[in-house]
Amino acid sequence: MKKIAVLLLLVLALAGCAIFRTTDVVITNNSDHIAFVSIWNLKKDGDHKGIESIEMQPHTSTSYKLYDDGRVELGSPNRNFLKKHSNKSYEILNSPKKVVKVFNKTGEKISLMESNNLFDKVDMLPNEVRDIDVFTIDKFYPHAINEQGIVLKISIQSGLVITF
Repeated sequence: MKKIAVLLLLVLALAGCAIFRTTDVVITNNSDHIAFVSIWNLKKDGDHKGIESIEMQPHTSTSYKLYDDGRVELGSPNRNFLKKHSNKSYEILNSPKKVVKVFNKTGEKISLMESNNLFDKVDMLPNEVRDIDVFTIDKFYPHAINEQGIVLKISIQSGLVITF
């Protein structure tokens, strides 16, 4: 009976240790842009940490110890997307670009920007039409400002045309 009790305690001790397993995870930024990454449920400096947010420069790599339910996510819409190769390897790549046709119908100079930096700032002349490259079109929130600093109303049609 004592042997069974000792054996049971040994099995419970080994099973309890397996609950807190960590896996070494490598995150590589192979994009041409800075990436803002959130790492969830990780082990750092020997302690459990809920979340850590980091800024990764282009063409760099880092590693973390993640618990079994840990995860890696991009922090906000940006010019990158995250590809999970396995539970041990994540890669950040350039988001594909889409061309957006912009019509400035205001009759005045404007500056066109985007809240998440999904395209570079564009200065447009009165009644100019221009094609711009936009990253991550589904999270696209542009805004336009005239020379007096007034924010202008915009209209997006079919996700690809902006008019003022």
